[in-house]
Amino acid sequence: MYIALTPPTNCATGTFKQYPSVPYCDAHVATALPNNLKRYASIVAACLRRVPSELDKVGYITVHESYVEEGQTQRRPGLHIESPGMAPAGTAMHGYHSTYAWGGGRFGTRVPGDLDERGVVNMKGGIFVASNMADTCRVWDCLIEDHGKVVGHLGDISHLRKAIGGNEAATSLRAGDICWMTDHTPHESLPQPKAGFRQFFRLVTSELSAWYEEHSTPSELGVAPNCEVVKGNKFLNA
Repeated sequence: MYIALTPPTNCATGTFKQYPSVPYCDAHVATALPNNLKRYASIVAACLRRVPSELDKVGYITVHESYVEEGQTQRRPGLHIESPGMAPAGTAMHGYHSTYAWGGGRFGTRVPGDLDERGVVNMKGGIFVASNMADTCRVWDCLIEDHGKVVGHLGDISHLRKAIGGNEAATSLRAGDICWMTDHTPHESLPQPKAGFRQFFRLVTSELSAWYEEHSTPSELGVAPNCEVVKGNKFLNA
C-alpha cells in the first residue's frame, strides 16, 4: 500500500478510539483523532480497513516530524522487535500473549479465513509504519518465535542479525510505503542517506500491554490507554 504523507505538523504520540458508526470513513476517523493529527485521518483509515476487528478499540498513533542530518537516524537505531520480552508475574495479558504485547499481530492461517473476498491475506492487530523518506527503515520478512527467551532490553535482537539472513534479507521501505508488521517482526531505523525533513507515521493497534507515560501524549479527547501505564524513561537500562 502506498500513501502520501500530509504537510508537517508537530510531533505527537497518543491514544484514540475508533467508535462504531461508518467504519473507517476518512471523515469518521478524523472525529476520533486529536486536532493536530486530523490531517492523518485518511492514512489511519486506510490502515484500519485492513484490520476491521479494531473497530471500537483503543489505538495508539505516533507522528514524528523533524529535520534529520545526513547519516543520522530519526528514530532509535538498532535491530529490534517491538515486544520487549516476557511479562512480569501478575501483569494483565492480552489473550494469547505470554509476553508483553506492543501491537500483537496475526495473519493468514493465524486468523479465521486466510483470505478475504478479494483474495487479500487477512490480518489482525499489528503495527503500521510509514515515512516520507526512502531507505530510512528496513524490515525482515520473518518472526522471532519464543522471543521472550532471546530478546534484550526493549526488544533488542542485534545478536540475531546473522540468524535472520543479515542485511541482505531485509526490505528497505520506499517513501510513502505503508508496512504492516507484528510486534515479533525484526526491523530497524537506518541513517538518513541525505539531510531533510522526515515524517514518520506509526499506528499501533489495541493489543498493548504497557503505555509509557513519559514518552506519550495524553489524548485531548479523554481516551485513556487500555493497558498498564508505566512511569519513567523506558530507554534507561532495566
